[in-house]
Amino acid sequence: MESVSPTLLYFVCPVDSEDVFVFDGDKYYTKNNEYSNCDPTEKERQMHKDARVILAAGIQAVDPRIAIQSCIQIHPQTNSFEVGQNRRLYSAENYDHVTVISFGKASVPMALTTCELVQKAFGTKCSSMNGIVVAKDDHFTQEEANLLLNTYNVHVQSASHPVPDERGVQAATNVMQLISNTSKQQQTLILCCISGGGSALLTLPIGNITLKDIQITSELLLQSGMPIHKMNVIRKRLDAVKGGRLAAAAYPSTMCTLVLSDVIGDPLSSIASGPTVPDEDDNTLETARRILMEYDLLPKLPQRVLELFERATNYNNVSSNNSRNTNNCETDSMWMMETPKSNHPMFTSKKCETILVGNNKAAVLASAKEAEKLGYTPVVLGICIEGEAKEVAQVYTAMAMYLLQQQQQTTDPKQSFSVAQLPVALIAGGETTVTFHNEGDNYPKMGKGGRNQELCLAAALLLQEKKVRDIVIASVGTDGGDGPTDAAGAIVDGGTIERIEQLQQQSLLLFTGSQALRCHDSYTFFSLEDGRSDNYDCPSLIKTGPTGTNVADVAVILIR
Repeated sequence: MESVSPTLLYFVCPVDSEDVFVFDGDKYYTKNNEYSNCDPTEKERQMHKDARVILAAGIQAVDPRIAIQSCIQIHPQTNSFEVGQNRRLYSAENYDHVTVISFGKASVPMALTTCELVQKAFGTKCSSMNGIVVAKDDHFTQEEANLLLNTYNVHVQSASHPVPDERGVQAATNVMQLISNTSKQQQTLILCCISGGGSALLTLPIGNITLKDIQITSELLLQSGMPIHKMNVIRKRLDAVKGGRLAAAAYPSTMCTLVLSDVIGDPLSSIASGPTVPDEDDNTLETARRILMEYDLLPKLPQRVLELFERATNYNNVSSNNSRNTNNCETDSMWMMETPKSNHPMFTSKKCETILVGNNKAAVLASAKEAEKLGYTPVVLGICIEGEAKEVAQVYTAMAMYLLQQQQQTTDPKQSFSVAQLPVALIAGGETTVTFHNEGDNYPKMGKGGRNQELCLAAALLLQEKKVRDIVIASVGTDGGDGPTDAAGAIVDGGTIERIEQLQQQSLLLFTGSQALRCHDSYTFFSLEDGRSDNYDCPSLIKTGPTGTNVADVAVILIR
């Protein structure tokens, strides 16, 4: 029988004209390139497994239950407990009531552990306890909610993250009402548990600002690529809970706050927008206005928010001088929009203590220890990694390629001036950003994905471009969520892009990795693997579900 040559069909992607593929009746391949084996190598398969184990160890190390148990030392025999490195003592004889307030992605486990320890410490001396927990949807079980309510009289309420909703406003209203009622008694101890995500989950618009105004402003901030500490300068001006206002409302009660940090460098005034610590003395409405101008956001703000920040130009001198003209109604109104500073009596009276119980550094170091157990030489790149996700991906990839190439090409490892000998695990912590741009009708303003998935997609494209194998890059959000998706992050190697593009060989429209990166649609691209039925053991998406903690992101780069 006469053989028939396969028909070659040339397909040009409609958005990215540089991506030209050939279909030969079996699979797509890039024009002018030979077929390459894109299946994971044996080393890559093992590294995929190892990376997941290493990341899991990091997340486990910042379990809020363990973090709080390490921070609180109870003394049941004296009905007291000590907190933090300074071991401040809280004794039941000084309080007739305990109120627990907890909000953030780790709010439920933090509240449960705190309630359990306080009850063990105070015993029958604790005459009454109540409280409110504000948690993200799907970040707690009904069993946990029932336990808090029936055992400790602590109510759990759900709210939205990252964009606040009416439930968060109602929860914040309830919290402020509870604080107001209990703060009338000096013998009240307020225990506040704060974790990442608290800014959105506990929202109370100030003045004539509406929830819709805050929602629109939040979306603009998230899309701008602005780092979290700058976002919080703006958020504090729009909210009656943030920037030390929660602590100020609690005066003259005693307040002890336990914080699980998701912010780079652990600045307490930025975590959940610092509701229980004084705002920085030099941060004012004018500071926020300058940040908005820096990112060209002023013209895009809702009218009421815009008017607030525009009036700040005439107000900043009043704030900085700690004085005001009481005959000027506008100035008086603007004064009320400012945040409590270090001279507020709640902070000068030493009735308010805020303690860091867990952070990104703990997760990164635990990941490094696990990598060492698995036979890698761990190298911690830092815990303050910031920047555009795809640009950080370039740095991680370049480092990994250098280590791999130097030790492949140099007979004497000492002459390569390498930071470590293979196998190596580069580990980093921090929080990258993704900036959205409208690039025309062919691109949506926003795809579906997250900063960790985008970082990994960009890294995978670079590895493919350089034809580099035996490097695996993974990055996750420690809370189990990355953007508005059900994935914590992703894990990739040099064959990831081609494997996913080949899965579409029966499709009439090919969605390429480079397209996905340009329209920030990493989740959609990686999800194309979901249809595989061949017991594939190297999926790109990492799905942990809600982890109950939140200390920003951890990235692991493995090289063999």
